[in-house]
Order: sequence, then C-alpha cells, then structure tokens
Amino acid sequence: MNFLLNRLLPLFIITVFCIGCIIRTIPVYLNYPYPIGYDSINYYLPLLYNFSENGINWSTSYPIYLFAVSSFSEIFMIDPYTSFNFFNIFLYGVLGVSLFLLFTKVMNISPTRSILFSLFVLVQLSTLRISWDLYRDLLSIIFFNFSLLLINGVYQNSKISYQSGLSYLLLFCLILVSVLTDRMVSILLIFASLICALLFRNKYLLLISSSFVILFISYLIAFDKISIFSMDSGIIQTLVDPVYDLNSYSIIEIIVLFVSLYGILIPFFVYGFLKPLLAFLPLKVPTIIALVCSFSWIIVPNYEYLVPERWVIISGLFISIFSAHGFSLLNTSIKSGFLRAITFATFFSFFIIYGIVFILSPQFGTISTIPGYFGNLTQFIMPISMSINSFDIDQNKDIVQLIDWINRNTQGNSIVIGSIHWRGWFSLFLDPEIDFKYEENTLQPLSFKNNSLFENSGLGLCNMTSSNSDSTSATILLVSSNDSILKDLSSFKIQEFGQFAVYNISKILCNY
Repeated sequence: MNFLLNRLLPLFIITVFCIGCIIRTIPVYLNYPYPIGYDSINYYLPLLYNFSENGINWSTSYPIYLFAVSSFSEIFMIDPYTSFNFFNIFLYGVLGVSLFLLFTKVMNISPTRSILFSLFVLVQLSTLRISWDLYRDLLSIIFFNFSLLLINGVYQNSKISYQSGLSYLLLFCLILVSVLTDRMVSILLIFASLICALLFRNKYLLLISSSFVILFISYLIAFDKISIFSMDSGIIQTLVDPVYDLNSYSIIEIIVLFVSLYGILIPFFVYGFLKPLLAFLPLKVPTIIALVCSFSWIIVPNYEYLVPERWVIISGLFISIFSAHGFSLLNTSIKSGFLRAITFATFFSFFIIYGIVFILSPQFGTISTIPGYFGNLTQFIMPISMSINSFDIDQNKDIVQLIDWINRNTQGNSIVIGSIHWRGWFSLFLDPEIDFKYEENTLQPLSFKNNSLFENSGLGLCNMTSSNSDSTSATILLVSSNDSILKDLSSFKIQEFGQFAVYNISKILCNY
C-alpha cells in the first residue's frame, strides 16, 4: 500500500498544485486587466517596472520577490505585469504543495485527506488575504513550510549522514533566502528553529538557528530603517513609553479581526492542537509564537511596533492546519458512518464555498463574509473581497482615463496632488515630467496655504507665467474623489471622470 502511495505521490502533488493555481487564477481572470491587491498597485508594480527599466536595485528592502518576478519575466519573455500575475498564481500552487507535504510528512495524514485539508487551508480568508497583496509574505511562507519539513526530517532522524548533512545545508539556504525575502516570516522561522533545536537537543540545528539570530539582529540594528531597532530610544522605552505611541489600530479592531476570521474554527483548532499534546512540535512551536505576537497588545502598550494585526493574518495558516486536523479527529468519534460522512462533507463544503464567495463577492454586489460585516473595524487590514485594489475594480478605468487626460492637457513641470492611496497609479501612468505629490489626509480648501505639502513646493510655482484656469496651462492640479469636501471649488473644476474630478488650484494658491 505504501509503495502504491509513493508511486502516486507526484500525481497528488500535481493535483494540489493545480488546485492552488486555479484558486488564485479566479480573481485575476475576473478583474483583468486591472490588478488585485492594495500593495500590488501602490508598491510591487511600480518597483517592478522600475526594476525592469533600470535593473535590480539591491538596496531595496527585501528584493528577492521582485528579483524572482523580474527573472520570471525574462525567462518566459513576457511583460512585467503578465509575469507578476502568473508568478503569483504559481506561488499559490507551490503553497498548496508545501501544505500537502506538511500534512503528509509532519502530521502523517493520508494523501487523499491531505489534498482536502490543503484545499481547506487555501480557501481560508486569512490565506487568501496573504495572496491578495502580501506577496513577500507568501514567498517567505513557502520557504518557511519547506524549512519545517527539513526540521521535522532531522528531528526524526538525528543520525549524522550524507543525507542529513544535505538537509542541514538546504535548511541553512532556505532560512537565508527567507531572511532576504520578508522580515516577519523570517523572524518566525529563525526563532521557531531555535526553540525546536533546544527541544530536540540538536546541536547542528542550534548552530544554524543561533547564527541567524545573531546575524539578523545585527542587520536590523545596523541597516533596518523601519523596525524598533532603528529607533533612537531603547527597545523597552519604545514599546512602553507613551511618547512613542503610534498605535494605528485599536485593540478592539484587532480583537474583532481575530474573532471574525477564526471564531468558528477556534474549538476545532484547540482540539487539534492538543491532540496529541506532544506531537507535531515543528508545527506547534511557530503556532505558539505567531499567536503570542498576535496578542502582544495584552502586555505591550505601544504594540504598533510589533504589528499584531499582521501576526493575526499569519497565524491563520496554523490555525487552519490544526482546525482541519481537529475536526477530522472529532468527526471520527461519530459512530454512524453515514452521519460521519455527511458531517465531514458539510464542514469542508461550507468553508470551500465561503472562501469562493470571498473571491467573488463584488461580483454579487454584497458583503458576504463575517469580517466584511465589521468593515468599519477591519477594512484597513482585511478587504471585503479579493476583487479590489486601492479602488473598486469598476473605478480603475476612470483613474487611468483621468491620468491619460492630465498627460495630454498639462504642461511639463506641473504638479498633481492626490491621495496617498493613489500613488501607485500615478507612478505607473503619469508623464514623468509631471510631479505627483500625495497627502495622507483629505485636503480642506481653507487650509491649502498652511499645508506643509504646499509650503514646500506649491508656492514656488506662482512665478510661472500662467495664472488663468485654462486646463492646458494648469500648473497645480488637485485630483479628488470627494466633491462634497471641495464644493467651494466647483468653479475651478476642469474635468471629471466618474467619481474623480480635476481642479486647477494654481490661481487659488497664488492669490490666496
């Protein structure tokens, strides 16, 4: 029997790979040619096209993902955007394979059930959220999962051999690539491997993990610009002193996010995690770390620096794995075979349909997930659907047409002002001779002159020769999607595309 299963293993792997690819293809296909994901348009695509035109900039933070997509584009001779979409689809398929191997190799679950359990994890809202626009996390999670497979292998076979030596070497390489891919997941991997080394009393694994702990902390202190290690104050002071409080998400928002995502799964997760208690340690150790970080706000006043909202999303991968296992264990206790089969099918069908609805919900025109009903608390962390980016997809055409109109009707060396959430669109499509500046807060007409954005660059344009409101000589344009805020500027509106309007505010600034 085992011989037959081993012969069929490649077929199982191909099957789960195709399942992952199909899941990730659906939102791409439905929304093409527009991208899905907030960071897709505001971070990854502008950097990717910059890399394509000017070569890889290795000083960019964690450039491995962008390098991989650029290489994918070169190898298959396709444009960067097509490469971006296909590579993300490919990654989700590989994620499915890594989950399948975790179920079969670490948890000793049958291949057929492992395929179903992998599908269960792939359609969880938290996993889909990662694939929506957390692509560095997604790539690093794949390295993480394969690292766990190697850690489990050296745990089960602690004898030194040629094969174990290769496993340690490959583990070293995977941790290294993970460190260069994403900060959060690499921290999880390094400390999980360190704790596993101590629990397993494996000196070789301890040497690898402790080396990376030292190197990673040294890197954060010396080069990182955005973590708590880059602060002038001490780490403890930064996390505790109210002066450094930058909490952008409230505790209520984080709790609602966690409960709305995992409330149904918690009983199954707890049961699956505890049964049996000392089994699956390579998976349980990172699960505990991720959950502790998710609830860091309990003991850390300035929890923003520890990004618990991101850890809530990451921990969903482990919660889903143990929930599938826990439900399976509970289901086996049902004596009636018919009732057991019905319960099993109902449970997994519900979550598969629930995940697909999350992918498709804007197509139905309604909010169809639990986090979606709490959108006022979760919307900045969890989108209501995968079929969205910095706008609803049906608004993407309007913003592209608006930028094209600006390119054709505006002089070079002009300034366009808009929202920080639109910076990616203007970076990709605006004429390079026109400068785009963004503001995080809504601009109020009565405070233009006092705004730091105008103090630094706006008033200098008043020396330019055209002060009338003709669109072809506009020097400072304001793009807004909220007419009610700017109703006093209606006479300065020069163009409109859908909900977006363009205002020539040069005369206002220069004659304020």
